[in-house]
Amino acid sequence: MTNVVPIQNDEPEVELTLDQEFDLFYAAYPRRKSKGAARLAYKRARKLATFEEIMQGVKDFTAYCTSEATEMKYIKHPSTWLNQECWDDDLTPSTDTLGGGSGGGWGDLL
Repeated sequence: MTNVVPIQNDEPEVELTLDQEFDLFYAAYPRRKSKGAARLAYKRARKLATFEEIMQGVKDFTAYCTSEATEMKYIKHPSTWLNQECWDDDLTPSTDTLGGGSGGGWGDLL
């Protein structure tokens, strides 16, 4: 008879269902509107990106909205954010404004 030593895992990996992923996404997103449309958009988005990519995008977007002091009415609905694949956006904080200056912004074109 041999001694069998069980292998201990620190924590077993638990796979989330698509609905559980969506619930985490929706809770983390800074604006909660049109949950049904957001759920459908999330299912489509998951064919294009991983859960981790989407959640990192939400984290970056939330930080960007906070740093820019974006009013809630200007934050995209979650379904729009997902349908437009915004998890891939470059969210460099703005450094100049539309109104003039020589910062290379819209003011230089007007």
